[in-house]
Amino acid sequence: MQESAFLAEIAERPQDDGARLIYADWLAEHGQEERAGFIRDQVELARMPVGDARYPALLARVRRSGMFTRRGERPWVDHVPKGAVMFRRGLIAGVEMSVKDYAAQSADDWRCVPVEQLSLERRHELRARDFSALCERPELARLRLLALGGYWSAREMRPLLTGCERLAGLRDLRLTVPQEAGGEVTLASLGPRLALPGLRSLRLHQELSTSAWAPFVEGCRAPLERLHLSFYAESIEEDTRPPDWSWLDKSVHWLNLRYAGLWYHLNTIDAGHHDRTSYHGQGWRTALPRASRLEDLTVHPVDLSELLSRPDWGRLRTLRMTSDYEGLDFRPLFTAAQARQLHSLVLDSWYDNEDGQPGLGEGPTLPNLRRLRVGHMPDDGWGDLLSGDYCRSLHRLDLGFTYSHDPKTLRQLANASLPELRCLSLGATASVADLAPLLESNAMPNLCTLLLPWVHGEVTAKDLRPLARAKGLPHLSLVCVMRNFQPQWWVLADGKATKVRKDVRPLDGDWWLGDEEVLC
Repeated sequence: MQESAFLAEIAERPQDDGARLIYADWLAEHGQEERAGFIRDQVELARMPVGDARYPALLARVRRSGMFTRRGERPWVDHVPKGAVMFRRGLIAGVEMSVKDYAAQSADDWRCVPVEQLSLERRHELRARDFSALCERPELARLRLLALGGYWSAREMRPLLTGCERLAGLRDLRLTVPQEAGGEVTLASLGPRLALPGLRSLRLHQELSTSAWAPFVEGCRAPLERLHLSFYAESIEEDTRPPDWSWLDKSVHWLNLRYAGLWYHLNTIDAGHHDRTSYHGQGWRTALPRASRLEDLTVHPVDLSELLSRPDWGRLRTLRMTSDYEGLDFRPLFTAAQARQLHSLVLDSWYDNEDGQPGLGEGPTLPNLRRLRVGHMPDDGWGDLLSGDYCRSLHRLDLGFTYSHDPKTLRQLANASLPELRCLSLGATASVADLAPLLESNAMPNLCTLLLPWVHGEVTAKDLRPLARAKGLPHLSLVCVMRNFQPQWWVLADGKATKVRKDVRPLDGDWWLGDEEVLC
């Protein structure tokens, strides 16, 4: 067989790992052993639970293979011209690019790309017929996730959402919608005409509170499993009042939802007031009984006592409290019997432990916890946080801002017991040099990924070299440093740090499309 035939077969049956492994054998027979090994390793990685003891070493080998750092030489196999790619199971699975560049490429170019996720950014004006022509692209039939970013108007989205038969298998839709100008087709009018029978997950973001969400969501034919609605406003005015989401409690979707995130973010800079609030109406109070499918819930911190008063949390496995609410004591949550079923806990609120009472780490623990995120904590709270028995089973730990960049906090982290940790995010680290305590530590022998979102100044390969040579971090293979709100990725291998290609998104998952909960 010719190589193009292998690739075409994989593109037609992207879920068939057997075809990928046969292709890998063919590559090895034709002198491309490194590429063959990359495919085999990523296929095995996709089948392997994150908690598997072999996972860290295998993930490090995938990242250190050179596929993320070497210049792409083969269009449509290791890169897409003018696009950014994500690899899954050895080949391109996700592509992010402008809709103009995508429309300029031929369908024949995409014939051998097993794309499952496509993110199209609207950066330039296009003609109406250009949007209609998108519906004829054959590769759309392979998509499971479609993200339309850059503020598409409802008129521009209409051909894809209401008349594109090739998107019948789409499972996940993500939209960023602008305020509609007078005379244009509104988002609400698209709802009754939606033609996406396979849709199970919907994410909508808008810059103003809107009543259009209800008819759009109700237009989804099958009950949704995931729903995320949000809007952002710079000032609190008449048209930015919190939206009314009471309609969702009565919809066909509510009791079918596994994840529900309903958000509004109001920011009044001139008044010195900042408020970020999540809201579920009263629906979560009726959705928690055992009959509910809800697995992922966001509540306001003031509702914590109400939540803890309910003895049955049904299928709930992920709990989020993500509102700026200072002074709340989370200790009852850490000692509650119901909370023992939690796998993920996100606490993006101020934690106050100034009364000298026992901290988070004391008393009964959360034996099933695998991911913990704490957004704001004073320096003297880290010791309590890192002394809990749950630390021994964590796969991901996200530590946010502190009141100061006290080196003592990182020394406490270096002395903690985190043997299963795969991913660590340190939001308070101002300099790579601050990480010195970790270089001599053996506390995190299985760490694979380090995220540093607030490092000051330019970071160089020389700065990261000590991390690449740390004997206690043998599997640390990927570091992310944020610069001007853009991620810079580095692969650590052979005692050196090498930048990831700009056209590669190096995480295996849909994190690159905004879902930061993907564990890597």
